[in-house]
Amino acid sequence: APMDESDSDAEPAPRVGGTDEDDKYPVDGKFTSEAERAEIMAMREVDRERILAERMDEVERQRQRRRLRQMIEETERRNVKKKRSADTAELEDGQRKASRQRTGKGNESAMDSLRRARA
Repeated sequence: APMDESDSDAEPAPRVGGTDEDDKYPVDGKFTSEAERAEIMAMREVDRERILAERMDEVERQRQRRRLRQMIEETERRNVKKKRSADTAELEDGQRKASRQRTGKGNESAMDSLRRARA
């Protein structure tokens, strides 16, 4: 029996991720237990292949959902970082705008001199 446990533990190890799919079919990624494995392998080939195909589809859907969640989380992290950097930039712009000197008088005198030259 100890050999069976170590064999079944060796298969799921590469799929360590803490998701439901890792725990659902721990034996070869297809069976819930060695007893179930023996039961399914004793079935007619058509029935066995149908069950295994359904399980593989289910596992693939779960993997896709996990990848989608990871992509969404990554996108949200990027958006938060962009927002933080944009907020920082806005603060810097606000500081620059407040400290910038206005040169309105220089423009008025230039306009005045142009009007005088045309008049």
